[in-house]
Amino acid sequence: MDNKNKTIRYTIYALMAILVATMALPLTVTPANAATTITVTVNPTNFAPGTTVLVKTSGFTSGTAANIYLSSNGYATISSTDILLASNVPLVNGAFSNVNVTV
Repeated sequence: MDNKNKTIRYTIYALMAILVATMALPLTVTPANAATTITVTVNPTNFAPGTTVLVKTSGFTSGTAANIYLSSNGYATISSTDILLASNVPLVNGAFSNVNVTV
């Protein structure tokens, strides 16, 4: 087998491995479910657009990741006016800590 055929064969193997990895990745991240109370701490508490804030949470009951939204809505539902600041933030023991997001 000449080098050109080997290169094509290894390229196909690499593409197949990437395809398998991209198909399996969504299966490894499960959305978080909230307990009745989630505690969120944001520092600083007063900020302007462009400010980086530090976010900490506790109170998730399950899941491996959560999204962080900027919202003026105090309710648990996400509305169309909410702004996604960070997605798929990994949870460790039902929480994430020290996540920097820019508002």
